[in-house]
Amino acid sequence: MIATYRLQLGPEMTFEHVRSLVPYLQDLGVSHVYLSPSFQAQEGSTHGYDVIDPTRVSAALGGEEGLRALADSGIGVILDIVPNHMAGVDANRYWADEELRRKFFDLDPVSGRWRRFFDIDELAALTDTSVRTIRFYIQEGLLPRPLSLGRGARYAGEHLEALLAIRRWQKAGLSLERIRELLAGAETEVPPPARRAGTIEVWSHLIVRPGIELHVEPQQAGLSPEETRALFRAVLDAVNRLHEKAEEKPR
Repeated sequence: MIATYRLQLGPEMTFEHVRSLVPYLQDLGVSHVYLSPSFQAQEGSTHGYDVIDPTRVSAALGGEEGLRALADSGIGVILDIVPNHMAGVDANRYWADEELRRKFFDLDPVSGRWRRFFDIDELAALTDTSVRTIRFYIQEGLLPRPLSLGRGARYAGEHLEALLAIRRWQKAGLSLERIRELLAGAETEVPPPARRAGTIEVWSHLIVRPGIELHVEPQQAGLSPEETRALFRAVLDAVNRLHEKAEEKPR
């Protein structure tokens, strides 16, 4: 993968439309198109974030045949697949069927509001932290206690965010006592992680135009994958606007 280009699919941007853009995107140095949700959405959907059947490719966008044709057009395809990109309507059988709803949607049965809980093994896998270390952090008061005790102990988003912050600050060389202060709300500038010989870093590389490249190490920059993609899109848009203005000026 060299560079991705995010496209929002809809009635005016189907798989066929994307395929017609492939030569232009390749000239920009793009190796993969990153597509918005492409499964069967509600009738008349303009964005695809209201999927009703995740087992079928959207007919309005060109169906499976159109998606395969795009994948065979010489450019890589990345699909945006997220469980919450579904519509809570009767047309979605995974929602309409109460048993399937309980299985696939993490909802509070009383309030009907969404929630997201983890057991300790899931929390450990999401943060690349051992179960033993998580329990140590709880014992030391760095992490809140689980929402329930015993074998069915559950952890929520606050635990995930705090644990990711602890790992980030530890990599920056902060002590547990300083991390405790930060978690309590102390303000400070956190130094970037020390770069040591032998350290493996993963960089994102965007070829904007011949002679213009952007190299980003998201972890050091404190950027999430979504923020990194947004940065790349902003850079591409800015350079394209400059190029268009330059072409409009009289020679």
